[in-house]
Amino acid sequence: MDTKKLVTGIVFGGITMFVVGYLIFDMAMVGFYETNGGPSFGVGREATLWWAIALGTASLATLVTLCIGWSGAKNATQGFKVGGMVGFLVWFGVDLIIHGNSTVSTTILPLVDGLLEIVRTGIGGAVIAAVLGRSEDLLMKENRSREGSAELSEDLLSKVSGGSGGETDPDGAVGYTNPEWTSQARNLPNQAVVQGKGKTRKSGISDTAGGLA
Repeated sequence: MDTKKLVTGIVFGGITMFVVGYLIFDMAMVGFYETNGGPSFGVGREATLWWAIALGTASLATLVTLCIGWSGAKNATQGFKVGGMVGFLVWFGVDLIIHGNSTVSTTILPLVDGLLEIVRTGIGGAVIAAVLGRSEDLLMKENRSREGSAELSEDLLSKVSGGSGGETDPDGAVGYTNPEWTSQARNLPNQAVVQGKGKTRKSGISDTAGGLA
């Protein structure tokens, strides 16, 4: 994956996951986390460090973007599946490790937190895949348009070369004149005189006197 796509995924995915995460964890499920998370064990912060939350979300968005690139997801549905799977596995695993090493959460929190991450990270993955897929489609259309313009230019060039009396020689040079054409063109006046038996001009048009006779 190139740098431009990676940065695009981080920006769009990070913003999406930050907003959705705030709606889920700080509004809809805030009571659950106060009861089963750090605050219930007396280790919760009085003021949230939003810069740390933003950087952590950007890190997660980077991982999701890379996984979407590796999986080849091209639309929102595929992106949701990849993002949801990544979110669940990461947070369920991390929460279990933290729960095993400290007393800052209840036993049920890792499972619930992992399931909620399917929603947040899944939506982020859907946005990332949709944006990257659209940009890729636009790039493909642009390349096809350029190829079509190049083919049209070649066709016009060949027609112009043929219409000016030139032919392409075996070596591909334009402006080459076929010797047979030159010989036939030189013999046309003589053929016209012979066929008309003196009653035609060199242009092959019947003489007025001949027409009256």
